Amino acid sequence: MKTNAGLVVALLSLAWAGAQAKDMRCDVPPYGDSTDAFRSYVDRTMALVIRIGPDIAPTIILPKVCNAKFNGTDRTPFYNLGFTPEDFNTKSVTDLALQWLIALKNFADKIPDEAFK
Repeated sequence: MKTNAGLVVALLSLAWAGAQAKDMRCDVPPYGDSTDAFRSYVDRTMALVIRIGPDIAPTIILPKVCNAKFNGTDRTPFYNLGFTPEDFNTKSVTDLALQWLIALKNFADKIPDEAFK
């Protein structure tokens, strides 16, 4: 399953790469969140980055989430995984990012191994 999750994340990241608006707070750490929340996110996700690959690195995921939250860029990847507009109104960038990674993993776990052959 590890490979499936990595492949799904990579494909979704590539599909979403071009749709980012510019907002200064989304260009550099802490990506629209507090410094403490950013550091906590990095600490919590580094093991995943090592295991799955750089496509889920904080410098890749957090700007995308930040732009979806603050700049109105395409939220379809989130909505397809069950997120709501209320999630963007009430949750921090790092909370959204963590929940997005969990949702992607859950989605990838449902894909049969045969689909990757």
